Amino acid sequence: MAKKIDTGNSSKKKRGSGFAWLLIFSVVIIFILVAQMQEKNKRIAFLEGKDNHRGAQNNASEAQTPLDKEKLKETAGKALQKLINKPPSIGEKWILTDVRFPKADCISLDYEDGHFGDTVTYKIVNPSDPDTWIKQ
Repeated sequence: MAKKIDTGNSSKKKRGSGFAWLLIFSVVIIFILVAQMQEKNKRIAFLEGKDNHRGAQNNASEAQTPLDKEKLKETAGKALQKLINKPPSIGEKWILTDVRFPKADCISLDYEDGHFGDTVTYKIVNPSDPDTWIKQ
């Protein structure tokens, strides 16, 4: 019987295969991290009102039509308790008495609770999401 001679090639194949998997894994992780950074930058731009990727949905600085103003009034009315962010002094809830638009991208809300009244002004970032509005 002839003996097999071990040339040592099998151990080199295993080491090379492990290195290839490590390299592939590293490249995949780098792609994931870059994608997450891009998504974070898009979100920041969206919240700052500088998002060009979403079209006119986020552009509150353009002239608003009467229909847009009505939608903003409705949105502000629904989120009034959150926008004022303080409890009413006498009544159970705040009542929206007037809505004005001092600038194309701002909204002023007059409110009262039957005893106390005040005005609050917000810069509109995303017209459909009052959580993104910035208090002036």
